[in-house]
Amino acid sequence: MPTAIAQNTPNNNDALFENTSRDRLIIELGHGNLGNKPVGMNIRWFSRVINVYLMYDIAISKNENFSFAPGIGLGTNVYVHNTVFGQNDDGITFFEEIPDAIDYTRNNLSTNFVDIPLEFRFRTNPDKFGKRFKIAAGFKGGYLINGHTKWVGNIYGDVPLNDYKNRNIPNLNNIRYGYTLRIGYSNFNIIGFYSAAPLFQIGQSTVNGGIKPFYIGFSFNSL
Repeated sequence: MPTAIAQNTPNNNDALFENTSRDRLIIELGHGNLGNKPVGMNIRWFSRVINVYLMYDIAISKNENFSFAPGIGLGTNVYVHNTVFGQNDDGITFFEEIPDAIDYTRNNLSTNFVDIPLEFRFRTNPDKFGKRFKIAAGFKGGYLINGHTKWVGNIYGDVPLNDYKNRNIPNLNNIRYGYTLRIGYSNFNIIGFYSAAPLFQIGQSTVNGGIKPFYIGFSFNSL
């Protein structure tokens, strides 16, 4: 009579862990704003943030509820506002509110960074659908690869054209770093970021303490 051969079958819980998203690809969309703004500066509600990150999840507990994740990606901030930037005789950046009499349709400041995010993550055990609650707190640093202003409107001050892009922004900070938070369920999360680095170089703008970027929004995670 043939002898039955025992085979190892994977545990259902192990299969759930293997098939559950580890938030390796993160796409963030949000509203960008500025803390400690110059007097008279207003940031429009449609100022936006788009970030795309690839993360590598490393479990640091046996049950994989805790992990650490480094990553790399690109971050874009577009601030829609009502001021122009200038530089005084001492090389300090100053800010001037655009008069109501000036007609314009666009006045943006855009920054694009290569970012390195780092997260400490906690996630519950997956439910019967393989979904789980999760929270991730961390830090990210970035280097500016492009920064420019975009003006569309009537001629104003030193702006020579009614459709003008300026890539020479006085004292714009090439480095950003700050704190991140992500809370969610399954592949959807609420996100937040606060920059510890000012938008303009320390001591090189007329705003004491520096302008501090932040954003709130949501993210989609997959893989």
